[in-house]
Amino acid sequence: MELDHANKMSLLSVGVLVLLLSGVRGSADETDTELDPRSNPEIQHTMTALANITDILELVASEGGVIADDCERQIQTANETLHWLTDQIPRTPLLETAKFFSSAAKAVSACNAYLALRADTLPVSTIQISKIALSTVMQMLTQLSSDAETVVDVEKNVNKTSSDYHHVDGSMSHSNESKLLTPSTDGDDVKECATINPTNCQFSACGNGRGLTRCAFGYAAGVTGGLKGISYVVTNNEDNHRKPSLGSLRYGVNQGGQANGGVWITFARSFEITLTDLLWIRSGTTIDGRGFNVTITGKCIVLCGVSNVILHNFQVSTVGESDTVHIYAGSSRIWVDHLTSTDAKLGLVSVLQGSTDVTISNSYLSNYNFNMLLGASDFDKEDAGMRVSVYRNWFQNSMQRMPHCRWGKCHVMNNLYTNWGYYALGARVGGKIYSESNLFVASRRSEITHWFNGIGTNYDNSIFIKSTKDIFLNGSTLHEFLNPNTTESSDDLNTIYKSDKLYPPAILPATLNKVLPNCVGAVFGQRLLQCST
Repeated sequence: MELDHANKMSLLSVGVLVLLLSGVRGSADETDTELDPRSNPEIQHTMTALANITDILELVASEGGVIADDCERQIQTANETLHWLTDQIPRTPLLETAKFFSSAAKAVSACNAYLALRADTLPVSTIQISKIALSTVMQMLTQLSSDAETVVDVEKNVNKTSSDYHHVDGSMSHSNESKLLTPSTDGDDVKECATINPTNCQFSACGNGRGLTRCAFGYAAGVTGGLKGISYVVTNNEDNHRKPSLGSLRYGVNQGGQANGGVWITFARSFEITLTDLLWIRSGTTIDGRGFNVTITGKCIVLCGVSNVILHNFQVSTVGESDTVHIYAGSSRIWVDHLTSTDAKLGLVSVLQGSTDVTISNSYLSNYNFNMLLGASDFDKEDAGMRVSVYRNWFQNSMQRMPHCRWGKCHVMNNLYTNWGYYALGARVGGKIYSESNLFVASRRSEITHWFNGIGTNYDNSIFIKSTKDIFLNGSTLHEFLNPNTTESSDDLNTIYKSDKLYPPAILPATLNKVLPNCVGAVFGQRLLQCST
């Protein structure tokens, strides 16, 4: 008997949800008297992900123009079932939850196989639309299973290290803040993987999926992004800032926020997304572009007063009269990694106005004039607490600001510099740049800082620029500023990190021009093979 699309969608909804329901009931009944539902609050966010799966099924059925009364009833039943599951899943241990998500994914895979067998008897449009829905749902369920396992693994590591973690200012982190996340030391290869080469840790077994958080170093070490949040898959390149559509990047970003548990965003395939308005990132968000070529253009990405954010492995360029990533208004614990960023009038990544504990790493940053601004104004004294790690990036063909640092501490380590114009490293009003193990290859100008012959006393004597283990090629030079007019003690001035766990590992600077071009910026396709070796 031939099935129409509506009946097929009904079968999918019922099949998946019955499996979810039966899988949870057994585990929930066994643990109901042992576990308080509130002991696993992360699962509430998993329920939101399951609701998202149902929304996708509804959307695909609606777009196919074949949604029928019985299909609508099944979707309504599915949503009612999800509400029931909200009360049951929190009683289930995370590992058991992972197993049931894995079983659900296998069921969806079986549905997809059945669909392939019926390809000769069903309309082409039904096959195409249903396959998209099945593939998306299967991917989301598989990710939910992986995420649950990763949360268990990562929380073990967090609990191990939380007792000796402190912020750089020495205060203890509160229970709702990120704790320092370090790889396990139980004899596995996770620590070795992350320590030896944090440039490709993100594409190896130790950084797979939500294990990405293990690969962060520098001031943003311990960032978790959307680790405990819902999974969201971008399935289209639409952008309507007034009414974002399900499946769009903006819709996914709007699911973020610490109050909601956050969101971990991945992509179903390669996309070029043209933003129609600024993309405002919320706290507890990860945008994870691994596996595909994801390009964002049109408008910039904005982080305003948020915390615990990961922006990873995508391209952002051609944003017009702004910078590409604007981090300001007291944002903290931000990791920008494997970003390819070009073509913006006001610069690329900026960290401003009281923002701190930021790491910008493994990125390709090239702009015709301004590149990276850390501290925007001589009057923004709140930036005195700014701490930014600039680590293993390739700065190419830019005129200035790689970075320019005001007020705070800027650790610039293991970067490759080629063809700067006016200057590469600059500082003002108490800015402190610790240049370490970088490779500078001169072309247009030899001096790396904004110093020049004859400057005399006409310079800001509050700045500090120190070079350690840097390598200078093609006649490049770096004038140090080692005697700032400051009230800081010598110990404070010469201390970059107050915990060795934050200190990024270095590779030989002489090798940077061979290693980094293969592996910085957004990595996909053939470059992924090069970066993984």
